[in-house]
Amino acid sequence: MKKKTYTKEEILTIVKENKNGKSLQAIAKEFNLDRKTLYYWVELYG
Repeated sequence: MKKKTYTKEEILTIVKENKNGKSLQAIAKEFNLDRKTLYYWVELYG
């Protein structure tokens, strides 16, 4: 299975959803992301 490469704009959109109150688990499931990756993005871009 090929991994998807996310652009910076896509990452910022995903992180913004967390800032709007959506849980990290729900976001990870919706975008088919590993939670570790999502936590890293929130720390880096959030």
